[in-house]
Amino acid sequence: MNIAIIGSGSFGCALAKILSKKNNVKIWSFLQEEADIINNEHRCKFLEDLELNSNVIASTNYQKVIENSQIIVLVTPSRVVRETCKNIKDYVTDQEIVLLSKGMEDEKLLSEVIFEELGKNPSIISGPSHAEQIARDIPTFVMYSGNKNLKEVFETDNFHLTYTDDSIGMQLGATLKNIVSLGSGIVEGLGYESNTLSYFITEGLREINDIAVNMGAKSETIYGLAGLGDLLTTSLSMDSRNKRAGLLLAKGKSINEVRQEIGMTIEGLDSLKSGYNLVKKYNIDAKIIDNLYNIIYKLLEDIEAAMKGLLDPVFEEKTQGELEVRKIFKVSMIGTIAGSYVTNGIVTRNSEVRLIREGIVIYTGKIGTLKRGQEDVKEVKQGYECGLTIQNYNDIKEGDIIETFVMDL
Repeated sequence: MNIAIIGSGSFGCALAKILSKKNNVKIWSFLQEEADIINNEHRCKFLEDLELNSNVIASTNYQKVIENSQIIVLVTPSRVVRETCKNIKDYVTDQEIVLLSKGMEDEKLLSEVIFEELGKNPSIISGPSHAEQIARDIPTFVMYSGNKNLKEVFETDNFHLTYTDDSIGMQLGATLKNIVSLGSGIVEGLGYESNTLSYFITEGLREINDIAVNMGAKSETIYGLAGLGDLLTTSLSMDSRNKRAGLLLAKGKSINEVRQEIGMTIEGLDSLKSGYNLVKKYNIDAKIIDNLYNIIYKLLEDIEAAMKGLLDPVFEEKTQGELEVRKIFKVSMIGTIAGSYVTNGIVTRNSEVRLIREGIVIYTGKIGTLKRGQEDVKEVKQGYECGLTIQNYNDIKEGDIIETFVMDL
């Protein structure tokens, strides 16, 4: 069978190792560097010890990866799932779509996003499955929904699948556990031990279940592998990026510093906004999610006081918009000019920016110049093109995403 994996991060490469034992695997990479490492060295940029079979072939071209495939596996960061579906839509025919990305788009399940863009209901695989351990052939047990024939394709001696018909519960368990894992890192980083951590995880599980049941999920799913199992793995293991992020936040590091140090997507930071909105929507008693939201997105001076409910917000990050880099211009004495299209919101001359490449924050800084044509402008709105530079930074590439924001009192 021919399988296309969209995403060559740690999880995508770990899956490629599993699937290539019985199938031909092609994997799409955002960066040529990642594709070259896979093709020439048969390893993964993000997993040093992983050895890939020679029948795993990588490319930055969607069509080359997807053509003649029977299954398309999505393992991109949740924030780019919709954009990815738009990019692959022209090459999707009768393939089975399998979702392994964990997260939401605002209050919308990723399966809904995929259906909106591709007109297909995806099968879903989720559960306690750190890529680092899959890569080392550590026995791993997950849940799946949708096409029951997937078990035969994905299952190996060390990767086991159990079926459920509760795709809603699987997705919510996978998304919301990242929030609790983030908090567990903060709890541990503040010096609390297993007695406190056990209470925190148990209470977090209750909040996850309350949200999930309100959205039509089954409690048995949340208290199973796709919920409790995944929650324990992410909250207790140092393989978890979310837990490590929490530990760094407890040391007083800013969100930007944490993103840069972790170096890969921290789904808990994005999922926290979705979880907070769902708590308010369904009027759920959720002190953990409420407090974490105030800690992280209102940037309290005293993080320990916030964990105890003494909330004193200082600054609030306000997202302005998002741009897609479509053309790069190198100009002497100026540097790199990013010819960009504003896909959402606005960009202003005083905006701060995050440069995102394949879901990873590469750089955070400030806009240097902002132009429309030859004229300097104060702002550019959604649906318009512009050229911009980033202060003291020139490593901008076509396809990069630039998020703009301001910090307000």
